[in-house]
Amino acid sequence: MKTKKILWVNLFAIAIISMAIVFTLVSCGGGGGSGGGTGAISGKLTDSSGDPIEGATIVAGNSSPTAITDKDGNFTILGVSEGTVPVNTIAPGYETNSFSVTVSKDSTTAIPAAVRLPEVDDVSNAPKVTNVQVSISGSNISVTATINPGDDGDSVSDTRAELIGYGVGSVMTASGSTYSATITVPSTFVGPLALIKVFAIDDTGRVGANVGVASVSGASGSGSFSTSTFADNWAGSLKFHRASLDADDKGVGDKRHTNISFDISGTTVTGKVAEIRIEPTIDPASWGVVADNFTGTLTLIDASKGFYEITSTFTAGTYRTVDLTLIGKLDSATSPSNFVGYLQATITDTSTTPSAVVNIFGRCHITKGFTWATSDLDGDWVWSEFIKRPLLTVNAPTATYKGPFQYNSSFTVASGTISDGKDTTGNTLSTSSAFSVTDTSLGIFSGTLTSSDGTTVTISGLLGPRKRHVSGLFSITNGSKTAYGPFWGAKIENPPHFTTSDFAQVKYDGTTINSIFKGRYHVTSGPDKGSSFNLTLKMDSSGNIKDGRIQLDSATVNLTGGSLSFADTTSGQVSGSATGGSTTFTVAPGGSRNASMGVVKVRLVGDFSLNVTGGTDTGFFFVHRSVKE
Repeated sequence: MKTKKILWVNLFAIAIISMAIVFTLVSCGGGGGSGGGTGAISGKLTDSSGDPIEGATIVAGNSSPTAITDKDGNFTILGVSEGTVPVNTIAPGYETNSFSVTVSKDSTTAIPAAVRLPEVDDVSNAPKVTNVQVSISGSNISVTATINPGDDGDSVSDTRAELIGYGVGSVMTASGSTYSATITVPSTFVGPLALIKVFAIDDTGRVGANVGVASVSGASGSGSFSTSTFADNWAGSLKFHRASLDADDKGVGDKRHTNISFDISGTTVTGKVAEIRIEPTIDPASWGVVADNFTGTLTLIDASKGFYEITSTFTAGTYRTVDLTLIGKLDSATSPSNFVGYLQATITDTSTTPSAVVNIFGRCHITKGFTWATSDLDGDWVWSEFIKRPLLTVNAPTATYKGPFQYNSSFTVASGTISDGKDTTGNTLSTSSAFSVTDTSLGIFSGTLTSSDGTTVTISGLLGPRKRHVSGLFSITNGSKTAYGPFWGAKIENPPHFTTSDFAQVKYDGTTINSIFKGRYHVTSGPDKGSSFNLTLKMDSSGNIKDGRIQLDSATVNLTGGSLSFADTTSGQVSGSATGGSTTFTVAPGGSRNASMGVVKVRLVGDFSLNVTGGTDTGFFFVHRSVKE
């Protein structure tokens, strides 16, 4: 089996635990420095829009040591060998970033700027890890798992099994799709349970993972944490990326919240969960935010480090069964306020034959005594609405935009009422539209937006745990036409939300480099009507096109010029063009209705026109930020 050299040890420590106090996981293997002393590295990890990514693994050296980002995305890695050391950032749902820093003996090297990670566009392409089995004999932990490539079939290049919290793990060996490893229990182990994370990395850096837990005979189980430490009322969010619904979505996923509220008494967990229910097996007219009750079990994994597991199997709706697991760490043994960690769930829908099964992996951020209120919606917002189902009716023609498609809305909310509203399709939004939180324990809110073209947008959504993000579902009605899909929104702390520099990629040292946006464009009118082609745009911090490619049936056009700019830095509306020889790819041509950058600054979506042999192709394009060519 070939393995990557980029630091996958402890990876799934990755989403497993984000802690308020970052600790070092000492792993097998040595650091990458050249000196004899050690120092430390500190920094912060965020997504492309600057929001923190908690529960990610940061690795220094070729295999160790490592640290896990806390609830604010901060980390400190201790015990790093002095010298020039490679650093890798690893978080499921995001692309890995690699760079080097210089570490001095007995000092801390602070990474000058937040390390920003673009999101992976469709998590279904990540490797699939199933059937994790853990057995323990004496001091040996035996681990087996089934690992297969994701939907794209990219080969699995690195697989690991890790004993979480102790930095001890092993590369797994393969026999077909069955992988195995043996881990030695360290002398410092407390337990009472061994938490094993199995992860797999493919050639593009996508991550798949799963967990297994087993009792360690003879482990002391002693420490400052107990089941009673967790007793109280808690609420927060489960955050994850969802795969595209089906082939019609052309491999484009989206970002989600699921809110949760529960009480813990002893080992019994009683609560409810609010799910954004959007599945291909459900009629789009029935998509919505739905709350379900659940009961579960709390298990103390490590009494010294404060790791816990919450498990529950419950019925969601008529045909759906959810197997939910949360694994994470409390931030204090005496006055805990945050539980941050890892989420995995399996949803089985029996309304189809055979049953449809969806696996979800993500992160959780849960706070003691947390509630939401309508006033939490007050402020300046920008949303990205993501059409999953097209503007179609049985007797009406196809509308301009088919799913998937994205447009932005921006507005101000005060006491639930919006003002100064507009969207990137050229409409203003009515000031009579209103939002309100309908469930303060789960952060569910609802409302409507009315646009100047007569469209009514009905909203059902969830406020996030920091009260600075929203996600949910919208439905559009305009005469006989309808559309459905999810949305993702961010509160604008310092307007405007977008700047020209967002076209570039921010490096770990705060400087910018050319960004890469790659994806496809879909022709809805013209000589190539019905076709889809590849599109790549490479831009600098001024929006200048430095490089790129347009794929046509008969040729590839290399892009060497042009530029994009924000026509509106509040809503993220974009215009401009890219050129290659006599070929011009025009974004939002002739005052066309839409082109925009998504809220999290990883997508560019909009109308285009392209001169081709025989005439002009028009349609929409959909490209995604990447750090890889």
